[in-house]
Amino acid sequence: MIHITSMRGFCASLCVSLLTMGAVAHAQPPVPDLAGGPLPFDHPAAQADPAFAGLPDLAPPSYDPNSPRLPESLALREMGYNPLTGEVRTGAPVKLPVGNLSSFTPAYAGPDGGKGTATGPGSDSVIGTDNRVQITSTTTFPYRAVTKLNVQFPYGAGGCSGILIAAKYVLTAGHCIYSPSSGGWAVSVQVIPGQSGSYQPYGAYSATYIRTFSSWTSYSDPNYDMALITLNAPVGDTTGWMGYGYDSTIVGTTGNIAGYPGDKGGSTMWYDNDPVSSASTYRVTYNIDTYGGQSGSGVYQSSGSTLTVFATHTNGGSSNSGTRIDSSKNSTLGSWISSGY
Repeated sequence: MIHITSMRGFCASLCVSLLTMGAVAHAQPPVPDLAGGPLPFDHPAAQADPAFAGLPDLAPPSYDPNSPRLPESLALREMGYNPLTGEVRTGAPVKLPVGNLSSFTPAYAGPDGGKGTATGPGSDSVIGTDNRVQITSTTTFPYRAVTKLNVQFPYGAGGCSGILIAAKYVLTAGHCIYSPSSGGWAVSVQVIPGQSGSYQPYGAYSATYIRTFSSWTSYSDPNYDMALITLNAPVGDTTGWMGYGYDSTIVGTTGNIAGYPGDKGGSTMWYDNDPVSSASTYRVTYNIDTYGGQSGSGVYQSSGSTLTVFATHTNGGSSNSGTRIDSSKNSTLGSWISSGY
């Protein structure tokens, strides 16, 4: 049974280490007027900033399984950062949910009702054979809710992916916004919905607040490699957004991943799907083909018109895996979004 919260509407098979590099100089463009839908290709706000071309892919740090672990109420504690002011915020311990979560609402496909709505091409994926397919119709739902991330840290920069799960909120991986080896919190995050090469059909947005879990910032615990980005404008009102939730019977469900792999240049969207092969309380494993730069992609399932993110893609290897939205994270994400900041 799937329990879904707050809805209207990947890392990688090969993880590439973050390369230390100088600051990326860029000017955040003004929020574009999307009243007419996607921007024309020649609109100034629709042109990707060349300063971000060729950023290395962000990968999670190595993790010592013998590291100490926090009790769940403390592990889920909010750790947040405002890139505009430098303010760090620490939340109170989380009160864990009791009983079943049963708030059900559909994903929001945008004001055009999802015109051109398409499911991902392909029906299977086997690691060892690249089954990824390029998505060129990035102004159709749900692909316009998939985001490219350009991230600047104190000591480096890199690329990731994400997924809109509310009008101004993007779900991604924790290591995409907090990296101890790169100086800690990201000092700048640019978010681009539906990017297709140099074309930004909905413009680019900046993060006004980023947050993750205490267990990620303290121990790089892969069970909590998940983060939420607050944008400077509710672009999801135009693009739509994915649902998200906790599915207690996820094994065997077909997972879908769309994101921005570095081996394809990092600016074009690629997709694959495959069933979830195994799951624990906090992690899911699958053979969906991905590559560095797809860290943070939403792993989602499709049931009729309902599209629900159930994990964030984080790791690659002989099989790929992601951080699962368990019942406690589901509740915590809902409280973060309802906070309004």
